[in-house]
Amino acid sequence: AAGRAGGRAVRVAQLPNGAPGLAWKQWLVETQLMTRRDADACRNVMYQVGRTFEPFWHKAKVICTAVHKGDIAGAQFAADILLAMGVDDPAFAGLVGKLLNGADPGPIDPALVDQLHIVLMEAAHHDIDIAGLDALPESSIQTAVGLRYLDPDARLVATWRALSHGLIDHERAAKLWRSAAVETDPPMLALARHQSQPSALTRALVWRALDAEKSVERLPFIAAAMDVDIANGAGRLMAPLYADLGREALEFSDAEALLAGNDDVLRTKLAMLIGGGDSAGTPATRPGG
Repeated sequence: AAGRAGGRAVRVAQLPNGAPGLAWKQWLVETQLMTRRDADACRNVMYQVGRTFEPFWHKAKVICTAVHKGDIAGAQFAADILLAMGVDDPAFAGLVGKLLNGADPGPIDPALVDQLHIVLMEAAHHDIDIAGLDALPESSIQTAVGLRYLDPDARLVATWRALSHGLIDHERAAKLWRSAAVETDPPMLALARHQSQPSALTRALVWRALDAEKSVERLPFIAAAMDVDIANGAGRLMAPLYADLGREALEFSDAEALLAGNDDVLRTKLAMLIGGGDSAGTPATRPGG
């Protein structure tokens, strides 16, 4: 539940290969493949395929044969055997087609997606959306941050989840949010959407909108966004991210004039966010400084 895949992977690797720990062995292989530890993962896969007809291991063999061995013909043969065995997995079949020959997998039902499909999406360079991200268990939150083919919205959400679980710091979260190739909305629109139905995605999009706002108008929007996040239990985590934006905005022209002409509410909120303490004796451009 803490999402710390790295530590759990070490412990799971020590489990015996028998039935009691086999489900966690599957999780370990998926985690190793998502973190590009193909040699370790595929060694486990090839050990299991000689001992069981469980479809998971034979699906994983298709991925290992294509990605680790580079044997496209062998991977296609393994996929054909799965089909002959009666394994019915349209999402897997479509993604294998993209991995092996570049075929369009068509629409994929989110209800059919599990963690192995996410592994295959990574291998096939297929965009992983938020619905795909939701298919990952909480134990893979740390792993999700490193996925290369998350679409921009999913990257924003994966970053928030990692931050909220203490798996990345605020500086890393800011870098990941800035790197996401999303279209930045005007602050008023982004804030209205966040106020209407707050979520991890709307929270990230508001922050992106305010990061892109290079005028003193950023300051009141920061205070309003923090009100929403505090009401939704996210204020403590968002405060350092907004404090950095607030400090930068205090250097913008007209910041002093805006705060001097504003009532004490905005000054107090910014003082508490950026520096803490009483704003009464604080210079207009240095709340809490």
